[in-house]
Amino acid sequence: MILMSLVLGANLASFQREPVMRVHWSSADITPPEALPLGGYTARGDAVFEPGGDHLFSTSIVLEYGNEKVALVSAEMLTIPESLVREVKKKIPEDIHLFLVATHTHCAPDSQMLNDRMTFKIPGIAAYNRKWLDWYSSRIAEGIKAAAESDQKVYPHFQIRSQKLDWNRARRQGAVPDKSFTGFFVQNRPLFAHYAAHATIFDENRMQLSGDWPGALRDKFGVAVFPGPIGDVSPKGVSESLEDRLNQFRSLDSFFKPPMGESFWITTPDAIRVEPRMRFHTQKIELPKPKPHPDFAKDFKANDLLANMVVTKFAPPEAELTAINMDNILIVGVPGEPTSEIGRRIQEMAYKAGYDHCLVISHCNGWLGYILMPEDYNRGGYEATLAFHGREFANDVLAAAQELIAKAGKTFDRSDRGVIRAGLPTRGN
Repeated sequence: MILMSLVLGANLASFQREPVMRVHWSSADITPPEALPLGGYTARGDAVFEPGGDHLFSTSIVLEYGNEKVALVSAEMLTIPESLVREVKKKIPEDIHLFLVATHTHCAPDSQMLNDRMTFKIPGIAAYNRKWLDWYSSRIAEGIKAAAESDQKVYPHFQIRSQKLDWNRARRQGAVPDKSFTGFFVQNRPLFAHYAAHATIFDENRMQLSGDWPGALRDKFGVAVFPGPIGDVSPKGVSESLEDRLNQFRSLDSFFKPPMGESFWITTPDAIRVEPRMRFHTQKIELPKPKPHPDFAKDFKANDLLANMVVTKFAPPEAELTAINMDNILIVGVPGEPTSEIGRRIQEMAYKAGYDHCLVISHCNGWLGYILMPEDYNRGGYEATLAFHGREFANDVLAAAQELIAKAGKTFDRSDRGVIRAGLPTRGN
């Protein structure tokens, strides 16, 4: 009896030492107080947004596990320039890792005005403006700090739910979009959603602000939205009505309010192992010298000298991949717009490393332009003209992804952490 009490006491003490997942969240209004040029469609020229649109938001989720803190931020913006990442990092606590993602709405102010390399004017592209870099970085940082300082919620487990949604379509030859719509929950409270589709339900004729379909999800369900590999994927509507297309995403009540245990992957606490259940990793991408695609000068009506100058302004001098691993889940952030094929290859690497599920998120902590496989680059087209690092660059990104996954390691073993899985598409599904 005494021996049994000692064993139970030791297990209980181990359980109490096990870190718990603490979740904080907040949102910040990032609707600018002045009319600014819209981004996403150069056909708009330098036109500023008109009154009467939606408010835009930055949604921050701060995850805390032991000494590890990560801010997952979904900003209703076109892209995330590297200068914005640097400025936000300066304004938040040093112990918070940043995972800053643009939803890529094409009805937001042109984020090139936050790119400190864009120091000369290009028709249809906003030039750098220090005032707005300060304003946006301050608003986003305030949202992160508000989340980190908010009342923390402690959760003994988390859930992932996924289902197939045929609401996206290929927009390039050979593309096979990922149809999985995935939600991340804590005790049935939805935190974020992940889906692969450009936020382009609205076209260049929309002159008012809008979060597009990610904004519709955030507004209806209170979730942050992270875009998947969208380099060759557009949204697909069931109707010509733009409102009907947005209502598709607003109709997901049964997905975001499911019964516990239904199509969930539930991870329970482990009373024995005390390793953290969340870790943050980065991996530098080796960047070749930027060079314009052969079609760039023709499509943008520029001579070779101007084409090289423009591409140099767009392309950052350095970049890195970002990853968060939680138990057998790996979340990989790519600083640009990878195609469906690149997303699948990263997932396959993660599955071979032992992960059961991998989310690939685009527009994270920077923007490298489009990232296409060599044969896709050869096909040309709009996406290829905005691929700034040449034909073989996707292989450099995939090599960095392989190093990142090796660095992250298969930290957690589902077999001894008590995972229950039902209905979640993972490797082999």
